[in-house]
Amino acid sequence: MDDVKNLILGMVLAILCVGNAFGSDKYAIGTQLGVLGAGLSGKMKINDNLTGQVVLSSLGTLTNLSGRGLFKFKEQKEFNLFGAGEVGMWANSDKAGMSLGASLGVETNWQNFVDDIFPLWWSAEIGVGLTPGHTYTPVRSQIGIHYRFD
Repeated sequence: MDDVKNLILGMVLAILCVGNAFGSDKYAIGTQLGVLGAGLSGKMKINDNLTGQVVLSSLGTLTNLSGRGLFKFKEQKEFNLFGAGEVGMWANSDKAGMSLGASLGVETNWQNFVDDIFPLWWSAEIGVGLTPGHTYTPVRSQIGIHYRFD
């Protein structure tokens, strides 16, 4: 339980430090939950349609570090549709390997539904993935919550 408290405290401190340093909607920090675990996530907007993401996650003895590219297909007032490609490395107590994935998703800003809330973005996606050397299902789903520094 102490690890969870330390993780939450570290995330809050990182949000405060990064937000003060950058202060633009180019950067986001949050959490991502998927088949290969839950963990910290950082995003950087490259242009209006392309965003880069790094995710460090764990699930039991499994640890995963992945890089993702998110391409925005359609932007509307309430939500954005996007596609994502992912390349990662995973390791557990006795094996290590590479993971690949592709997905389609939707994201929305909670400010569209709740007045006077900070810029918190929610995303959900479904896709396919390969994890050679491990027995994970090829069907993948992920959800994420990120604070954008507006």
